[in-house]
Amino acid sequence: MPVSVFTAVLILLFVVQDAFAASGASAACVNYGHVEQFRLSEGERQSAERAALEGDASRAFAVANYYGFYRPKCSSADGENSLYWMQIAAENGHPQGMQLLGVALYGKGGRENCARAAFWEQQAIRFTQDGRVRQNAKDTLTNIRNSAACR
Repeated sequence: MPVSVFTAVLILLFVVQDAFAASGASAACVNYGHVEQFRLSEGERQSAERAALEGDASRAFAVANYYGFYRPKCSSADGENSLYWMQIAAENGHPQGMQLLGVALYGKGGRENCARAAFWEQQAIRFTQDGRVRQNAKDTLTNIRNSAACR
C-alpha cells in the first residue's frame, strides 16, 4: 500500500536531516522552507515547552512541528528536538503525534526504531478519531512490515 504524500515528505525530511548530520557539516543550515503555520515566537515556544512538560500534548505537538518544519536544520540537535517533543506529544496522547513519531522512527531504519515505530502507529490507530491519521498509520505499518531496513 503506498504511503501518503505527507508521510513520504516526512520520511524524506528525516532521512535528509540524518544524512546531513552524519556528514559532519555544521556551518551551513539545511532549510526546507519555513512552514508559516508552525512559527512560534521565542516567548510562545518557551510557554509551549513549559505546558508540554506539564502534559499538554497539543503544545508538545506544536513545539515538535516548530523544530521540525519552521526552523532551518542547522545541526542534528534541531531534528532531535523535533523528535523529543513529538515523543512527549505521543506519550501524552496526541494521536497525530503518535503517528508522526512512528514515521520519524521508521525513517531512521533499523530493527529497534522500526519496532518502536510500529508501536506508535498501532497506538495512533487505537486512539485517533481522524480517518486520515488512521489510514496514514495503517500505511506506515504496512511499509514497516515490508521494509528490508526494518529486518
